[in-house]
Order: sequence, then C-alpha cells, then structure tokens
Amino acid sequence: MKYQFIKYLPAPLLLLGFTGVQLKYFDLIFTLNSRWLILLFVFVFVVINKNFKILFYLKSFLFSILYAIWAIITTIWSENQLLSMMKSISLLLVIIASVGIGIIIVKNNVNNNKSLLDSMIPMVIMFAISTIFGFDLTSNSLISEKVSMFQGGTGDSNTFGFYCAMSLPVLLWKLENSIKNKERYFFSAANILVFLLLIKSNCRTAIVFAVVIILFFYYWNGKANNLVLLYKGILIVLIVSLLVPDFTENAIYNIIYKGNTNGSITESRDTVWQESYNQAISGGFFGGGYGVTIGEGNDFTGALSSYGYGREKGNAQLGIIEETGLIGLVLYFISTFWVIIGVQKRLKKCIDAKEKKLLGIIIGTLLGLFLSSLTEAWYNAPGSPESVYYWFIVGIAIGISKQDISTDTNSNYINTNNRSVINHSVLV
Repeated sequence: MKYQFIKYLPAPLLLLGFTGVQLKYFDLIFTLNSRWLILLFVFVFVVINKNFKILFYLKSFLFSILYAIWAIITTIWSENQLLSMMKSISLLLVIIASVGIGIIIVKNNVNNNKSLLDSMIPMVIMFAISTIFGFDLTSNSLISEKVSMFQGGTGDSNTFGFYCAMSLPVLLWKLENSIKNKERYFFSAANILVFLLLIKSNCRTAIVFAVVIILFFYYWNGKANNLVLLYKGILIVLIVSLLVPDFTENAIYNIIYKGNTNGSITESRDTVWQESYNQAISGGFFGGGYGVTIGEGNDFTGALSSYGYGREKGNAQLGIIEETGLIGLVLYFISTFWVIIGVQKRLKKCIDAKEKKLLGIIIGTLLGLFLSSLTEAWYNAPGSPESVYYWFIVGIAIGISKQDISTDTNSNYINTNNRSVINHSVLV
C-alpha cells in the first residue's frame, strides 16, 4: 500500500516524456534520448502487470501488433535495414507500452470513469507553463505572407496547434464532471482559451482535429440539447458576422489561405503530396522498408533519433504505402477502424449519459487524429508526440469498450475469485 502511487505514474510520465521534447524549458528534462528510457520503463511496467496477458485476448490490440510485426518483416528487403529495424522495434514498444497502459488505466478505474483521462493533466499543465513563459511574440511568431502564426513555447505553429487540440479531451471531460460553479467557470475558461490559442496558431489540421472532438462530445448531449446548441452556434456566427464584418474575410485569409489568396488552399502540401504519391507507387505491395525514404539509401547511420533523415511525407497513408506497401495500408486500416467500431458497439449498449459523452470524446479524438494524418504524417514516426498520444487513446478506447456494463448481460470484464478475465464471446 505504501507504494500504490507508482501504478499511477507510468501513463502521465509517458505523455510528458514524448510531448516535453518539443516544449521550451521542458526539453532540457525530456530529451530525444530520455524519452526512450521512459518508454522502456512503461513497457516493463505493462509487461509485469498482472493484466498483461489480457491484451492478447483483444483483437483490437492484436491487429495493432500485427502492423508492427509486418513493419519489422519489411526490414528484410529495406534499403536501410538498420533504420527499419530500429524504427519498427520502436513502433512495437510504443504500441505495447502506450496501448497497454491505456487499457490498464481503464482496469484501475472500474466504475470511476470521471478520472479516466486524468493522466493527461500533467501534460496539459506542462504545456500551459511552457506557453506562458514562452509567450514571446517576437521570437515565437512565424510570419508567412503577412500572417502571424502563434507558436507558444513550441517553436512551431503546427506543433502548438496540435498540443492545443490534444489538451481538449481532458479539459472537456473535466468540464463535464465539474460539480461546483468555480470548477465549471475554470474549465469553461480553459477550454475557450485553448481553442482561441489554437485559432491563433492558424494550424488548419489541428483546428479540424479539435472541431471533430468538440462535435462528437456535444453530439451526445441528447437530441433536444443538440438542437439548442445548433441554434446557439448559428446565432453566434450571425452576430459575429454582423458586428465584425471583416471577421469571415480575415478568417478565410489567415487560416484557409495562410495569406496567399493567389494560390490553392492546399498549395503548401501540393508538392509534398505529389512526391509522396510517386514514392507510394514505388512502394507497391510490400513497401521499401519501414521508416525509409525510397532512394535515400544508407544516409541514416544509426542514432536514437532519425532526425535529419528523409523528407516530409505530408500524408500518413501514402507514407505507409511507401514504407510497408499496400499490405501495410490494409493492416493500418483494420487496426484503426476496428478500435472505432469497438467503441461504437459500446455506445449502442450504453445507457449512461455521461459515459456516452466520454465515448464521444474518445471517438472524436480518434477520428480527429485520423483526419489530421491526411496532411501530417505523424503516424509514420513512432517517437513523435502525436503517435504516442494516439496509441494511448487507442488503449483507453479498447479498455473502455471492454469495460463491464451493468445493464448488459454479456459483461466483457468478469471478476472470478478477485481475478479479472475476459468473456471471449464478446471480443472485438
């Protein structure tokens, strides 16, 4: 009992370790090398946990592992076998550690979903501190075609936008579970502030990510509440448009076109996508090897980070084909949507209003991340903050989709002699 707090340490530490590397001040503590030590710690924690064997009865988890195993197999024909081996093993460790700790968190919070996302709070606090002390418009604002894109303490507007969006699930859930008025005011203000900062970053992908989370969260307020929210939203947009005539024009100019109205809205991605498409064609059925950029050979000579190697791929799916082929893409889609389908099945059985909102947040986060991967290839970088965050959410999703539902006779988690086992007949 004396060291009970240790079981709550791995999840927040994992998120801190991988998001902190891109935050001002905290990057001195959480470095590109130290994050792998943290990953190993969490991996060992998951493996020695008494619930570890449960993971291998979950199809959602097994499909995710299958993609990592295929990535390892591509090392055989990779043009840079050292890079493919290192990155594919890293992917396997990230999946087992992140998904595993997410599932274990759900198991440790049975009948207490209010604190299910609390592991994200230290990450949000770290992000807030870095933003406050890194709030320097001169050095932390990137000017692109007369458009200012706020970067906070990250040094990159896209990263800052993603961190804002990644903070919303826990902030929305804390708002939903706030009882006292002071708590509601605080978390309401926090959500609004984070969204405004997100808009200030002008990161279109992160804005879409955040909007999807918010929409799915409010979708489960009930039909009557949904109509009220829809009317309020339309009213607010109309009022703002009337009071600030230039608002819509400025939003389109700053966010949609990034200040370049002479080109297309995808101009910043067109060249990247074309090259990734050509490389995906080269990848074929089997791919050129996990983590590689086809044609760059052995430019990577070995390190704990592949920083400086390869190119921006701009689309996770094209990157997957380039690296692991069409076979890898199929495994990716199966592992991605099997998890979402599992949460959807849970929703159909669930009658608790608050839990539906939690599931809405989870589905919204997963779909938002999927949409973001269409323009940001974070999925192909197992050590990226977004990747670890994604797999952690996948773990939460798998865990909660298997959680016992008191009104459902087909319980997924069953206690037998104080030992948790799984009802195999309802596996997803």
